[in-house]
Amino acid sequence: MQFEEYWVLFGGIVATIVSLLYFCIVFRNYKHIKTAIQVIDAAADFMIDHKRVMIIPFFYFIVNLLFIFMCVYNVGLIMSMNVISVE
Repeated sequence: MQFEEYWVLFGGIVATIVSLLYFCIVFRNYKHIKTAIQVIDAAADFMIDHKRVMIIPFFYFIVNLLFIFMCVYNVGLIMSMNVISVE
């Protein structure tokens, strides 16, 4: 067996062991995963029923983004007026 083939075989064995461990963890925690999926489903139903919960933060983000752009624009205007130096 060549050197490279050994490392490919070693990588395959390690990947198999890791995937079996992952399967055991998922199998052991199936009840908790099922509960988490139900919570996510309930949250999705809530978001569909109450669209204002999504619209208000998005509107607030847009207003803040415009405010930041306005501040950066004003700083540029002030800097272009004169050389700013410490006396």
